[in-house]
Amino acid sequence: MSIESQKPEEVSFPLWVDQPDALGRVEARLAGGDISQVDAQHLRQFIEQGFVIIPGAISPEHVDLINRDIDTMHNTPERYLVKYQGKQFGHPASADLPDKCRILDMYVPSEASLAAILADPITHFLSLVYGQPPLAFQTLTFLRGSEQSMHKDISYVVVDKPLTLTASWIALEDVKPGSGELMYYPGSHRDKVFLFKDKHIAWNPNRDGKVTHVEYLDFIKRAALLRGVNEAYFLPKKGDALIWHANLAHGGAPITDSASSRRSLVTHYCAYEGAPNYASVSPARFFKRPFGQGYYSSKRYDLAETAHPERPWLMG
Repeated sequence: MSIESQKPEEVSFPLWVDQPDALGRVEARLAGGDISQVDAQHLRQFIEQGFVIIPGAISPEHVDLINRDIDTMHNTPERYLVKYQGKQFGHPASADLPDKCRILDMYVPSEASLAAILADPITHFLSLVYGQPPLAFQTLTFLRGSEQSMHKDISYVVVDKPLTLTASWIALEDVKPGSGELMYYPGSHRDKVFLFKDKHIAWNPNRDGKVTHVEYLDFIKRAALLRGVNEAYFLPKKGDALIWHANLAHGGAPITDSASSRRSLVTHYCAYEGAPNYASVSPARFFKRPFGQGYYSSKRYDLAETAHPERPWLMG
């Protein structure tokens, strides 16, 4: 297999892009006229490096619509959910949001955001990876850089088949050095999968503790050192998108320019036939809605057809 696992019985790699013959399949599909040259280039990069960059995936004019929704969401605060300081949830009380806040699942109240995370260039590529439409199941909208340590999404975001997880990062403005730009280790998706307590892919703070989490972060750094790989930095233009593999190590660079914002829209996906963990926790409240060439669901918003017509955005 392309990805080396410490516990093969605990980790499955159902995506064709993670199989030993993945590059050969790309060339066969290209020769057969099934995919374009651009498709083939994107797939090769995803297979070999664990990510692909799609310049201009979203038009600047469309990004302006998303930013308008961000700037005016305090006018209808009950529609939006924000997260402060790790665990505190609430509605935006003013246009000035704390630096470390994250807007949750903005694609439900903001149709502009929904159209972006399921834009044709993104859903087309993910459909090639999955062999079926993608399901967007959560987003985080950042106003400034997260400064988060290098990590891998499979350690925190749980889906029924862990390594079918993918993510997109859409720039809502031109990103400048020093703004806490996205950083990643190219090729790190091929590293061994870290298993907490030698058997769990996802970190559970109560079960695994902080010490094990420190070991996990060190594991990621040591793997990069062993391969002689340095951090790469994503400095996109407004509307550019980066899509990454579940096992790609990434994080937020330190903010050295305190005056710089770094607006971005991050989305997690799985295959349409898959499901995030919250689907098993609350199956009666799990709905897949179609949009464009993909689908979406949400843990925090009621997407049932019977949702209250005047307050369809609030769970509970």
